[in-house]
Amino acid sequence: MADNFTEQMLLLAKLQKIDTEVSMVKISLGDLAEQLKEIDDREAVFKKTTEDTATDLEAVQKEYRELDRQIKENADSAAQKDARLTSIKTNKEYHAILKEIEELNKKNSALEDTMLEYLEKIEAGEKAVKATKKTFTEEKKLLAEDRSAIKKQTKGIEAKLEELAELRLKALDGIEPKMLDIFKRTTRIVIQPAIAAAIKSVCMGCNMNIPPQFYNELQKSDKVRNCPHCHRIIYWEKPTE
Repeated sequence: MADNFTEQMLLLAKLQKIDTEVSMVKISLGDLAEQLKEIDDREAVFKKTTEDTATDLEAVQKEYRELDRQIKENADSAAQKDARLTSIKTNKEYHAILKEIEELNKKNSALEDTMLEYLEKIEAGEKAVKATKKTFTEEKKLLAEDRSAIKKQTKGIEAKLEELAELRLKALDGIEPKMLDIFKRTTRIVIQPAIAAAIKSVCMGCNMNIPPQFYNELQKSDKVRNCPHCHRIIYWEKPTE
């Protein structure tokens, strides 16, 4: 009976070790998933910067085209008014049209000055677009390499997780339902680990000394006992020489 009890304790300890490793592996997977998200976020930032730079350039180019349209419209209007001058009958109307032509020419002169400023903006915008596209292409390549490396790590860890799942099933197969139930209840009320060995009168879970009588009984016991200090399931383990 004692031999079977000891075997059950060792299987529970093994199960706990597997569960602890599973938790660590899942944490690693979570970290890798977070790294992938950070890579995706960085790529999205570079992409948006590139798109915003292109959008800004398009807006300036659109405004430039609008200025050009206004200049042509004013020039056409001035030409039409100039053509009418030969048919004007009165000095008053003649001078009025000349004034209108002069105003249109003044507007165009101001618009042309503005267009020159926009040409400088367009030139700067084209350089910015080229630079951001180049940066995005370079960063995208580096990020792709990082993403590939992380996915490779993830695949390896996922394989480890599957391996641990198989080991856990094998461990569970040998554990009696009653013992498993006690173990599960204990995991809910104590800080992990839920089961610990007692070696040389010391609980390996809390590193506290166990009373001599309790330790002696533990060596011969065939029932589940809990550490009097940390309340973990405790079992005797023969010290290694």
